Amino acid sequence: MLLSSIISFSNDAAAIEKTLRGIQGLATIAIGVYQQQPQHTQIQGQMIQEQMEMWIKLRGELALGRRYFRLLKWYPCWEIAWEKILAGSSSNGSGGSGGEGKGGGKGGKSTTLRQMLEGMKYAFLGMYFFLEMLTITNALGVTHYTWGPYVQTEANRCWFYSISISILLGLYSMMMMTTISSLSLSTTATTGGEKKKKKEISGSDDDDDDDDDDDDDDDAAAAAAEQKKKKNLQQQQAQQKNISQTQQQLIIDFADLVIPGAAVGWIPVGPIVVGMASTVSTVLTGRQIWKRVMREQEEKQK
Repeated sequence: MLLSSIISFSNDAAAIEKTLRGIQGLATIAIGVYQQQPQHTQIQGQMIQEQMEMWIKLRGELALGRRYFRLLKWYPCWEIAWEKILAGSSSNGSGGSGGEGKGGGKGGKSTTLRQMLEGMKYAFLGMYFFLEMLTITNALGVTHYTWGPYVQTEANRCWFYSISISILLGLYSMMMMTTISSLSLSTTATTGGEKKKKKEISGSDDDDDDDDDDDDDDDAAAAAAEQKKKKNLQQQQAQQKNISQTQQQLIIDFADLVIPGAAVGWIPVGPIVVGMASTVSTVLTGRQIWKRVMREQEEKQK
């Protein structure tokens, strides 16, 4: 069973890319470790330099291999960005003066802003993939264009912008979900208290002749309350799951932000920190891919 799962995982393109990324992150950590080792003698320094060159070469080959998987990813990213921007524009225009449409009122503005930010996120991500595609011949060693490093730097900046917008969206989602969850809990508690109070008042005013009717009403009310309680519990569980997923995505985004930030010099950290951030992000995303692959495998077996 485990071997079958590993084979299914290795047949997934995203899983292979993340596996290469994980090894690349470990190679980056190794480079940082060798850079910090003292070189007391010339022979020791030469050995450290040889080891470091080996890890640098390994990291470069892994990075090059990963680029093949995302060579044309700019197209679906720009497609999603265009759809998000169009959706935001249409919802903004459908509100009307009465504020009853999708884009009317504060909720419509919030939705439009979110969709526009999502569009910008994918637009910058697509620009990163597109600019990086232009420099692949330099990475292969086939060409040595002088503009290659500048284009790669601009690509990393676009990646940084995309992750930054993703973090803003994640924080906004967390704030909204936490607020909605708190309001839901307070509303449930208030409704339950009002029902209990109303029951006590009606119970003290009822006559003996209405006891049977009251029992039937109480049973129906209890069944309805139980059903509503189950529904609220399911909603709370789904809300908690969404919060957990958003928190995990925020951790991934914050870890990923270090990589382009260090590449363009905006986050002054060394290879060890970059490698650790890359490894953390890869482990979390790899776990998500593993779960998806296992679900697909179970569906095929049914």
